[in-house]
Amino acid sequence: MAFDAFLYITSRYVDGYPSNWTVLNPEPVVVGSAKGKRTYRSGQNELDSDNMIQISRNPRPNSLRGTRPDTRWARSPTLDCE
Repeated sequence: MAFDAFLYITSRYVDGYPSNWTVLNPEPVVVGSAKGKRTYRSGQNELDSDNMIQISRNPRPNSLRGTRPDTRWARSPTLDCE
């Protein structure tokens, strides 16, 4: 199960802000780290990390990928409605 979403910027406005992007399938995306910077690969294709936006669920310090929510907090309390 994937706990990240990945957007790949395909074009930018003149000021550098993203104007278009595509949503990537998170399953084949591999996140690495080199010299303190995240690296991205999808299958055999290296992706430009300057054009990647990674949205992680439940991000943790020093973790490259999102993590599942803690199960003890994921349960909803039952309501006594009488």
